Amino acid sequence: MRPALLGAACLVLLAAAPAIAGARQHQVKAGEILGAIAQRYGCSVAELKVANQLPSDLINIGDTLEIPACTGAKGRAHTVAAGEYLGVIASGYGCTVDEVKKANRLKSDLINVGDVLRIPVCEGTPAPRAVKRGKKRGKGKGKKRRAPRLGKHKLDTQRLADLMAKRGFHPPGDFKALIVEYTLDRGQRRVVRERPFDWRHTSDDSNDWNPASTIKFFAAVGALEVLNARGFSPNAIAEFYDRGGKKRRKYRVADLVTDALVKSDNIAYNRLVQLAGYDRLNGVILGKRRGMSGSGIHKPYERGRWVPMTGLTTFRETPKIVIRQGKRVRTVHARESKKEYTCKYSGACTSLQDLAENMRRLMLHEQIPAGERHRIGLRELRVIRKGLEKKRKRGMEFVRAIEKAFKPGEIHIYHKPGFAGGWYSDCLYIYKHRSRRRWIVAAAGHPGRGSLSSAGRVIGEILANEEL
Repeated sequence: MRPALLGAACLVLLAAAPAIAGARQHQVKAGEILGAIAQRYGCSVAELKVANQLPSDLINIGDTLEIPACTGAKGRAHTVAAGEYLGVIASGYGCTVDEVKKANRLKSDLINVGDVLRIPVCEGTPAPRAVKRGKKRGKGKGKKRRAPRLGKHKLDTQRLADLMAKRGFHPPGDFKALIVEYTLDRGQRRVVRERPFDWRHTSDDSNDWNPASTIKFFAAVGALEVLNARGFSPNAIAEFYDRGGKKRRKYRVADLVTDALVKSDNIAYNRLVQLAGYDRLNGVILGKRRGMSGSGIHKPYERGRWVPMTGLTTFRETPKIVIRQGKRVRTVHARESKKEYTCKYSGACTSLQDLAENMRRLMLHEQIPAGERHRIGLRELRVIRKGLEKKRKRGMEFVRAIEKAFKPGEIHIYHKPGFAGGWYSDCLYIYKHRSRRRWIVAAAGHPGRGSLSSAGRVIGEILANEEL
């Protein structure tokens, strides 16, 4: 085909191209090439080619190019594919629909296949509110259950039980389990699939078992959020005063996190709760917006040591705390909460769904939308992850049972176990090397530390063979 005819063909193609959302126009002048035009408008050549359906970089004098809302080579651009709509695209990048519309100057939610959308730096989509279900008509005395709080993903309550039964699993008298399987994209930059499975509707129970130390990583998140918000790192020193405001004890906050998560030290955990703040911990961290409203932290652990040390019997009253790092000093004045949260087990309560949600935010922080993350950075995450990664003298039974199903070195596990009142529980994040698969497993059994060993062996085999 001669050049003149090729140019004519391009003009016909351009004329037939659909209008691009939020686009401007540019008429090609003598001496201009596609790369220079793209650079002028802050676009990549690929963005202009997609927007104008160009088969090559060849353009002619007089051609009219549609200039989409571009992000350029250093930004983020999304080319609309068949079946996509604005809500799905926005959610995938941790944005609201309004943020994407504003960035692309869209007057409506209408977009077309092939449109190139600019994806701005977003504040993120607020966590979805709990769905309010209408009252059930007619008579019925069935047990009321909360709707699964696992995003938009339907909770499978039967498949896990069937798979475990096929392997000869006989549950202990009281058994609960939840597995959430995640698949990452090829670059392992974001979660592209999430599939939750629980053992016969047990993952949302929060008031009929004792989670003990499993909940301590909630307190770690709350304390590190407070430090981060006030400009301190985990290496800051916190001085805790007693109820009378006289005696004080100093701790490096990173050490408190490590002691609470690895040694399961109760005093370290109590200090983290004080630093996090009773109301913030129960009303914000463990709230509906974070998808963990079935949990609560109410009374100090190991009160025989704690009360003589502090003069306190409850978390509702918090004495003065002074935070220091270098020349920076910040005082958190004594305060008392007027609210009161309750649990059947007075110290703390949670559900397997809440444990899994917190683990997801901690271990998949880099792969989930910004609006679904805890308000901490990578330095805080490293401290918590290090604590969840370390081997423990006690509380390894469930982990070891799962590991036996995999080849040596095939998986890496982070977890937080707990044991009290005969209840043994654990929440695990399982990373499989050279794979896009990730799993979060939360389970609880009664009675005794060995109550989850047989379940761990069977669950490990199911995961190793990718049977879910």
